[in-house]
Amino acid sequence: MSQQRIRELQSELARLRKNMRKRKAKKLGWIKRKGMGCRDRDEALKAERGYTNPSSYVRGDGSEKLVGEDWKNRVEELRQRSGGRCEQWIPVWNEPVGSGGRCPNKADDPHHITRRSVRRDDRMNNLKHVCRFCHDALDERKPRWTKR
Repeated sequence: MSQQRIRELQSELARLRKNMRKRKAKKLGWIKRKGMGCRDRDEALKAERGYTNPSSYVRGDGSEKLVGEDWKNRVEELRQRSGGRCEQWIPVWNEPVGSGGRCPNKADDPHHITRRSVRRDDRMNNLKHVCRFCHDALDERKPRWTKR
């Protein structure tokens, strides 16, 4: 048997073993199916709220994932709610609890209160319009370039 044929057979054997491992893992529930999207979509709520992008959807619990023009419209609603100012509350030090006020800076970014990586929810009550400085302060995942 030639070396070329041996390599082909080894490659085929490796591919078959990999497929068997995948099937076993799927059968045992170790692998979740990908590409299925959201299964509990509510198309009636999506139409009622006027979302037009085919990738946008509303889940059965009312949470939303907005894409494209729908997301741009949501950011505009957020800007109107905030009046263009940052919505982050800044406490005043050496004052009673509850004293302070909103950040005076111009708002630039929509900030998800519950992180998008946990479960994306683009409802207004999960969004806050914040300036870049406050957004960097709120997001602990930003890289810090100094040693701790």
